[in-house]
Amino acid sequence: MFALAGHPPPDPGPCPDSAEDRALRRMIHQLPDAPAYLVDRRWNIVDWNEAAAALFGTPLDEVPVEDRNALRFALLGRHAPLRFVDPVRSAHLHVAQFRADTALLIGDPEFEAQVEDLLRDSALFRALWPLREVHRRSAGSIAYRHDVLGPLRFDFVATTVDHGASLRMHTFLPCPS
Repeated sequence: MFALAGHPPPDPGPCPDSAEDRALRRMIHQLPDAPAYLVDRRWNIVDWNEAAAALFGTPLDEVPVEDRNALRFALLGRHAPLRFVDPVRSAHLHVAQFRADTALLIGDPEFEAQVEDLLRDSALFRALWPLREVHRRSAGSIAYRHDVLGPLRFDFVATTVDHGASLRMHTFLPCPS
C-alpha cells in the first residue's frame, strides 16, 4: 500500500526470530550433505550450515558482515573458491530475482544503501540493475567451478514459510554424478 501511495514502507526494525525462523535455522543444520543458508528480505545471509561452509570455503563468522549477502557473493565472489560456469547468465538471473524479492523495499533507506553499494562495487550489477528485469524462480540447476573440487552441479531450491517466517532457506542439493 505504501508503494502504491508513493511512500516508502515504515522500517519494521529488527524483528526477533519467529518460531518458523528458529525451525528453519534448525533445519539447515540437519542437512549434512546439502549446503544451505538462510537469507533475510534483503538477501543478507544470517546463517549457513557446515556443508555451506565447506562449499564456500569459510565459516560464516569469518566473512565480513558487510559481505554476508547472497547477491554480493554471487556477483563479487570475494570470499568463496566458487565461480559460476556462466557468470553473466547467472548474474542476470540473480539480479532479476533480487529485484522481484525486494520490490516492496523500494524507498527503504537500508535497501537503497545496499543498491548503491552494489552499483559501486559490481560492474555486472551496474549493467543489469537499470534493465529492471524481474524473475521469480524457486528452483533450478546451477553449475559451478570450484577451485579445489572442480566442476559441481546442484539443484537449487529456495524455500519460504508462508506465515510467520522472515527468513528464506536456500538449499543446494548435489546432483547425482
